[in-house]
Amino acid sequence: MDNTSLTLQIDGMGRFVIPKEMRDALGFEDQGLVINSLSKRRGISISKASANTAKKNTKRLDVDGRLLIPAQFRKELGWVKGKELELEIEKDYAVLQESPSRCIICGNKKQLLEVKESFVCEDCLSTANVVYIERWQKGLDKLVHQYKSYCEQALSFEDGKDLHQARVKGRRLETILFFIGVGKDHALIERIQEAHDRLGKVRESDVFIDSFKKRAEQEEDSSHAQVYRQFAELREEKREKHQKKLAKNLPEIIDNRFMELWEQFKTNELRNYLLPLKIDERLNEYEQTFKELTQTFNEEVTEKGKNDKSSLKALHSVRIKAKALRYICKYLGDMYGKPYKKKAKQYKEVQRNLGDINDLRDFLKEIKQNQKKVDVSKQQIQQVRGQLNQELVELLESFEVKELTMTS
Repeated sequence: MDNTSLTLQIDGMGRFVIPKEMRDALGFEDQGLVINSLSKRRGISISKASANTAKKNTKRLDVDGRLLIPAQFRKELGWVKGKELELEIEKDYAVLQESPSRCIICGNKKQLLEVKESFVCEDCLSTANVVYIERWQKGLDKLVHQYKSYCEQALSFEDGKDLHQARVKGRRLETILFFIGVGKDHALIERIQEAHDRLGKVRESDVFIDSFKKRAEQEEDSSHAQVYRQFAELREEKREKHQKKLAKNLPEIIDNRFMELWEQFKTNELRNYLLPLKIDERLNEYEQTFKELTQTFNEEVTEKGKNDKSSLKALHSVRIKAKALRYICKYLGDMYGKPYKKKAKQYKEVQRNLGDINDLRDFLKEIKQNQKKVDVSKQQIQQVRGQLNQELVELLESFEVKELTMTS
């Protein structure tokens, strides 16, 4: 009957019942029994007394097969009424010990690893790691293929949305790779960043041109409309040059070699980043940085006002971190559910509000840098700049600082 075990509890007097089949197997009936502490486990051993054992050092079972655990052992081990213990036969003696740790998944008692106050056996942990890594591989693989597809479609320049999506997917991919610990000097990151720079020059032109053409159409003052149209036309010339460079260079950046690098990373490197990753701790680091950047902005506003250069610079840093957190939480939300999705929505709202402010700053910068290249008067340009600057001031004033305070 080796390796037979059962779980039981001690009563208020410190007794427990040894089942008859165990008593018979060990020959405990009508025998003096010796109780000793276990050296490496929290428990006691129970064995038949030898002929030389003094009677005062032995215990006997009562008529119901119960054995009284001496008070000294109960006190030493902290065993009280209701304590759950495990009784097990080992060779020719019994062992009573605290219920050993078990794998919370399969119940195995061997090869256990402690994980956040619970135990998981190595087999289950290995299986869980495989599932965990495969989940991330699947999510990132989908993002990589979407990115490559949008990069290819963007080169038709027929739909600005494709180019925008290529840029967004690339930024999301880069952000997630940074989140898991991939460095800036990794070959994948270098290619994504190079492509992002190329895509960005065209995308920024698209945003500027679309906005200024729309303003020209809606502008009641014809002289102001003329300014918007001329700056849009000037930017169209730049966009055409950037499009040609993009068409030439992007296929050499996001190409088959890029996909080979991705497959190598996915197969050989990704697990090395994921296994030590503590997702919530890592996310907390990002959120702590966001809070610190927010605090810096608040301090700049208090000291210099919202429209000061240093305040706007601090606000831009907040926007960049909000965007990263939005991408991270969106990705985690797709894999793990609501708590992360809720955060993604919060950061998206912050990013959207700050994006409008950033666009106006870019518009003003564009006008200042190129005002000598358009055929309109200085007065017209000053009036349009004043108009845009007033919009910026109003946006900044309406932007509540409390919007930057995220909830966990």
